[in-house]
Amino acid sequence: MSLRSLKYLAAAAILVPFGAHAMDYSLSSDRILSDPLYLPLQGQIYGQTSYDWATTSEDIFNAAGVKTESERTISNPLAQTFEYGITDDLAVSGAISYDPSVTTHINSVAGTSTDRTDQGWNDPTFGVIYRVLDQRTNPLTFDVDASYSPNVFRDRSASDTDNGTVALGGQQWNFGGTLGREMRDFTIAGTFNADYLGSRGALNETSGDEIGTGSTWLYTLGLATQTRFGDQLSLNAGAGYTFSHNANVVNETTLVDHDNHVNGTPNLNAALNYHFIPNILVGSVTYQHDFGGGGANYYDATPVDDTFARNKSDDLVGVRLRYVLQ
Repeated sequence: MSLRSLKYLAAAAILVPFGAHAMDYSLSSDRILSDPLYLPLQGQIYGQTSYDWATTSEDIFNAAGVKTESERTISNPLAQTFEYGITDDLAVSGAISYDPSVTTHINSVAGTSTDRTDQGWNDPTFGVIYRVLDQRTNPLTFDVDASYSPNVFRDRSASDTDNGTVALGGQQWNFGGTLGREMRDFTIAGTFNADYLGSRGALNETSGDEIGTGSTWLYTLGLATQTRFGDQLSLNAGAGYTFSHNANVVNETTLVDHDNHVNGTPNLNAALNYHFIPNILVGSVTYQHDFGGGGANYYDATPVDDTFARNKSDDLVGVRLRYVLQ
């Protein structure tokens, strides 16, 4: 199936719940393993093992509006997450991911091409989730969560001769909330996330310079749904929007700095889930498409050096295996 077909499938999946008939919309308090409102019960260990194939393409323009090159990046992250239910309403989590190859293919308008590769571990993440409202005693479920990623692995930019790394190069905090309603055959939830990316540094392998990026906030709103077709098959569909943000970037050797601006980015996403063992072992195939999300680098002292990323498109196809150990 082509990525174009998958985009149409994701868009159609958003409409499925609203066109469904003979659905049971009575209130439910089940904790369904593939559901957007799932939280492990006391003493349960929840795990998720995932693999994603992601591709990003964009065109780069100079300050005069002339296209200078096209870039396409392909990544293949593997990730592992665990959550443990301390009580029915409180869980702690840990996650880590590894990408064996993030390859960026650069085609310049002049006719030359370059491949650069990053690989390695992302920083681990440790989190906590608390259920403020539970549908067992309330009409809605409300969860709040927070997580922290320490700066464990160094960030290095790839060169023509040396591979780079995929780590952020700094600390990261995340704060979020999920408010939703679970019914027998359908769940709907709204999500909010605020990511704080601390000041971070990256070694430029080509020049040997250290590149520092200032701290910034990323805010994301989302809508998540699940339509269940019996005890084994379900369809998740959702949408999200990450707001635009800026960060100051400085070459700590030359002291030349610029502002990096990233545009707001909407997305559509969908997942088809199958319970191999109901509520114990679930497999999923996922898809997400990000619309736009280009940006710019602004050099206040030398505007002639400004660059712009346009015509950006992101596609992500993944597989998930979720399981509960009791």
